[in-house]
Amino acid sequence: MTDGRALVLAQEAPEDGISAQFTYYDEEPLPPGKLAFGSPDRYKINSQQLRWVKNLDDNYSLSVEFLHEAMSGSSPWYVIPTIDEGPLQAMTGATIRDKRDQLNASVQWKNEGYEHTAGLGYSIEDDYSAIFGSY
Repeated sequence: MTDGRALVLAQEAPEDGISAQFTYYDEEPLPPGKLAFGSPDRYKINSQQLRWVKNLDDNYSLSVEFLHEAMSGSSPWYVIPTIDEGPLQAMTGATIRDKRDQLNASVQWKNEGYEHTAGLGYSIEDDYSAIFGSY
C-alpha cells in the first residue's frame, strides 16, 4: 500500500474435478538399548484423502471430501533416567489400533467482495462419532 489504496489479493476458484492424496507415515522402532519395557513398535499411520470440487457458477462452488485414516503402534509412557545407559523410554505394552472415516461437504460463495464458506461434516472412529459444522 504505497499510494493510499489497499492491496486486494484474489484467490482463484478451485478447479472442477477430483483430487486424491495418499500418505504413509512409519516411525522406526525404538532401538533395544533405549527401551525400558513395552513394545518397541511406534506409530504407523496410513491416510487416504479424496476431494471433489464443482464450480456451480462464477460465485458458488461445492466441495465434498472423504478421509480414511488408520493408525497403529505403541504410545510412549514416560522416560526413566539412568546413569550408565542414558534415558530409557517406557512404552505401553498394548498396541493402539484405531481408524477414522470422515466426510465433509462445503459450499463457498462470494458476496460484496467477501468470500464465505459453510460446511458440515461427520466423523466416526472405533469409540465415538461426531457431527460438526463450520462457517
